[in-house]
Amino acid sequence: MKDFFYFSKSQKYGILIMLAIIAVCLLIINAWPWLEQKFADKNDDFAHEVLVFEKQRQEMDTDSHPFRPNEKHNRIELSAFDPNTLDSAGFVALGLKPYIARNICRYREKGGRFNSPDDFGKIYGISEEKLAELKPYIIIDTRDEKRETRTEIRETRSEIRGIENKKATADILINLNAADTTALKQLPGIGSSFAKRIVTYRNKIGGYCTADQLLEVYGMDNERLQKIVPYLQIDLNNIRKINVNTASVERLKAHPYLNFYAAKAIYDRRKAVGKLTSTADLENLKDLDSETLKKITPYLGFE
Repeated sequence: MKDFFYFSKSQKYGILIMLAIIAVCLLIINAWPWLEQKFADKNDDFAHEVLVFEKQRQEMDTDSHPFRPNEKHNRIELSAFDPNTLDSAGFVALGLKPYIARNICRYREKGGRFNSPDDFGKIYGISEEKLAELKPYIIIDTRDEKRETRTEIRETRSEIRGIENKKATADILINLNAADTTALKQLPGIGSSFAKRIVTYRNKIGGYCTADQLLEVYGMDNERLQKIVPYLQIDLNNIRKINVNTASVERLKAHPYLNFYAAKAIYDRRKAVGKLTSTADLENLKDLDSETLKKITPYLGFE
């Protein structure tokens, strides 16, 4: 019997280890429900923290934040505007890029004026889609023009009363492409305001090729034109040409006869064929119709 219960030293160690393992297993089994509840509580806390974080993130996306522009601030709200008076910040608020707003302001600073909604589309960078979107909201105030016209009428009448008879008999010949405002005021019915407009438009187009182009000057009508035609001389040598082989799209578009798309068409044709030699190279362009090509031809150089 004694021999039956005799264990060697190594066997005793083995039995002790086995008993320890059994004790640990029993402890785990008894403690498992408590541990399971503890882990569940922690998972619930974690899930709650995740929900709180997600809610805070969404609030940051919708609330105003000085370093994070939100959708509310970026939304474009269109309203009526006058392109002749609106400032650059107002143009940006309408959804135009800052460089386009600068182009508009520079155009006005140089004496440019928008006489119709379509004129607004001539600004470099404004697409046809954007123009169509803004067009219903463009309102051009003509009160300043009317005041200027009334002032001009008073000036003209005053001048005419004193010198019209003298003009009718004097041998006056004015070079339309070289005369300054003082010389232009010698013409019947042309006062200071009108003389300034004639010179300003002459600078924009590069000179007059025909007297009929004066009808493109704001306020000029056929009756007034016919009175001054006998006193006009047009020197085509004074025409300022644009070298189409070196001009940028912006330089081409600066001419009143070309919009952005026509200027881009000329530029692209040059890139495609190399040096342009005549207006024949510009025929059949999609965005440059034959009428516009005919008008712009005297102002194009092919050096």
